[in-house]
Amino acid sequence: MTVAIANNAGGGTLAGNTTVSPVNGVATFPDLSIEKAGIGYTLAVSGGGLNGTSQPFDVVTTGTASSSLSTVTATSPVAAATGISTITVTARDQFGNPIPGAAVTLAATGAGNTLTQPAGPTNASGVATGSLRSTVAESKTVSATIKSVAVTQTATVVVIASSVSGGQSGLSATSPIVASGGTSTSTITVTARDASGNPIPGATVVLTASGTGNTLNQPSATTNGSGVATGSLSSTVAESKTVSATIDGVPVTQTATVTVTPGAVSPAQSTVTATSPITAGSGSSTITVTARDANRNPIPGATVTLAATPAAGNTLTQPVGTTNASGVVTGTLASTAAGAKTVSATINAVAITQTATVVVNPAAVSASRSTVTATSPITAGSGSSTITVTARDALGNPIAGATVVLAATGTGNTLTQPVGPTDGDGVATGTLSSTVAASKTVSTTINTVAVTQTATVVVTPSSVSAGQSSLAATSPITASSGASTSTITVTARDASGNPIQGATVVLTATGTGNTLTQPTATTNASGVATGTLSSTVAESKTVSATINAVAVTQTATVVVNPATVSAGQSTVTGTSPIAAGTEAATITVTAKDGFG
Repeated sequence: MTVAIANNAGGGTLAGNTTVSPVNGVATFPDLSIEKAGIGYTLAVSGGGLNGTSQPFDVVTTGTASSSLSTVTATSPVAAATGISTITVTARDQFGNPIPGAAVTLAATGAGNTLTQPAGPTNASGVATGSLRSTVAESKTVSATIKSVAVTQTATVVVIASSVSGGQSGLSATSPIVASGGTSTSTITVTARDASGNPIPGATVVLTASGTGNTLNQPSATTNGSGVATGSLSSTVAESKTVSATIDGVPVTQTATVTVTPGAVSPAQSTVTATSPITAGSGSSTITVTARDANRNPIPGATVTLAATPAAGNTLTQPVGTTNASGVVTGTLASTAAGAKTVSATINAVAITQTATVVVNPAAVSASRSTVTATSPITAGSGSSTITVTARDALGNPIAGATVVLAATGTGNTLTQPVGPTDGDGVATGTLSSTVAASKTVSTTINTVAVTQTATVVVTPSSVSAGQSSLAATSPITASSGASTSTITVTARDASGNPIQGATVVLTATGTGNTLTQPTATTNASGVATGTLSSTVAESKTVSATINAVAVTQTATVVVNPATVSAGQSTVTGTSPIAAGTEAATITVTAKDGFG
């Protein structure tokens, strides 16, 4: 005989020995079973020419849950804090039959969970539901026990972060950095979080930074599994930068401050300036040094050392402290020595390329320190004295650009004023010539200030002038052997009529019987030398002279008269013989003095 399921009410399978042989007309099936519960199953029997169907019967579960056939499922993913996962537990027996009325207890791993247990036992389908909510984004493993039987299957609920929270998200940046074109950078770290503090992966971060000169590198990707994205900031401008961010368009409440400090001192970008000009001995130049890096950022707290050349006469006051917040520090320069001073500086021992020029101008003209000199002697009528005036202040500094006016005593002068003001050495020159031989006193004013010092120019006569020199002689004289003399006066003069001292005079006289006495010395200060002439021969004498071998044009006439009649020298002669009565004798008397 063979038995089979006729009405398969639960979709089960008939197990056991379904074919047996009858014994004494009775067929016994001792090990039949149906694994699926159902109501209204029927069996059909056939064999031996017989067929029949059993009365309906129900197959019910035993009520013991199968750990392997029971199931746990959960909706996933859910959003942290707001999303709810529905957990469905289906209780089944060893044959997969649902078990109604079974008590289910749920459990879930992780933190921040709110786990709601099923409100009652499993329903007719063996199903009971609970729920899971969590503030912590993570993967949760949900497990269940059915009537204390641990279900083998578990469910995974992925709790994902919710929308970005500006308040919970974080922003930080490394600081400080050095101003540069990218060699020194701040790493900016943004952490995206939801309202529960869960990191949010895959979010788009956009960075911004205040200030100028920035190079802001945005994150190269969305936030990672830890909700983190990084960018970087460099800047050529030293200042405090405020870095902010948005995450998926949501502004992050927190900001970060990046302090950009100046770089090293730049010799080319740092500057040195100075007020100019100043007055020697009283003025002071303010020297301003600005320390900057290669990007022209001011450098505070730098040590500045000043120098000034030429160093003569300088009083250089170093800065009293380091550079201020603007990179600036000042010192001063005063000097008693006029001239151009070159001011240089080092900043933190770095020599600055730029220098500053301070022009130290002389003070007012000093009557006592200024000088006047002149070349001397000069020759009257042809020579020229160079007059040199040097304008100086009270410290002896030469004064350029001063107006000089010359003056000279005496007559016959030609005084040529300087053609312009004093030069860079304080010097102006003029000239003096004169036709009058004399000692000249040269004086000057500089910018109307009378210079104390004067100069003496000695104008000496020029060479002997034959035409201007003169010769005179007293006349007449009486012929004698020296008892009666003519005084001969020679005056030596140059072409301008100036008397010539120290000249040698040589006299000559025409005629005979002369005694000519030469001058005993050279010409005196008036150019005069004298000699004498006497003669025993009465006649007219022409006296001439040479002065320093120059023949004087003028001559003098000395008339020598005879002396008294000499009886012995006078004579009487007559013609003889003569004829008596017819001829006359001529008697000649010649009167002569004692010299004949």
